[in-house]
Amino acid sequence: MGSEGDECEQLAKEYGCRYSKSENRPLGRKWNNALKAAGHHGIDNGTTHYLIMGSDDLISQKTWEYFQTVKHDFTGLIDFYFFDTKSTQVCYFKGYTEHMRRRGHAIGAGKLISHQALLSIGFEGFEPKRESALDFDIDNKLFAQGFKLNLIKLDQTGGICIDIKTTDNMHKFRVYPNSIVYPFDVLQKKDSDIWQMIRDFKGSKI
Repeated sequence: MGSEGDECEQLAKEYGCRYSKSENRPLGRKWNNALKAAGHHGIDNGTTHYLIMGSDDLISQKTWEYFQTVKHDFTGLIDFYFFDTKSTQVCYFKGYTEHMRRRGHAIGAGKLISHQALLSIGFEGFEPKRESALDFDIDNKLFAQGFKLNLIKLDQTGGICIDIKTTDNMHKFRVYPNSIVYPFDVLQKKDSDIWQMIRDFKGSKI
């Protein structure tokens, strides 16, 4: 579900992706439009699960393959990586601690949700007018329907997920509580494929 223009649409279609358009704001409405579009196609092809990712998120092949084995209705990641193309720093967020308000929740990206679970909330998981703190809308709606969150760590998947932060991002790079900051080349040890993708990323100063 994009709003970036013709170049992004052409690139997505070259890789065999379906591409729909929606205004970028409010973000809540855009995400709901994305869920409904995915659900519409999912009904036709018997899709069992949907993986929620942002346009600036990358996922390892190993993690992708792991997700394909998951049977739970609602799975989310505890930890996540963030990369700043300006400073070339990597921030590894270890997850919400018991002292944080968002404890018990998963990171926004990398949520794997079953068709049945999304159907129970009408494929509308977000407050339409919301611009921030969207990650927890869908959690709370699924909790209200009785679904339990299956929390997993990236190490379990064998790979990583990472959010690329550029000067164009709506939400800028910052060091979150319960995080570790690394130099960029640590990613080469974590996942060589992701490392190379970031090196090749348009606008990166590496």
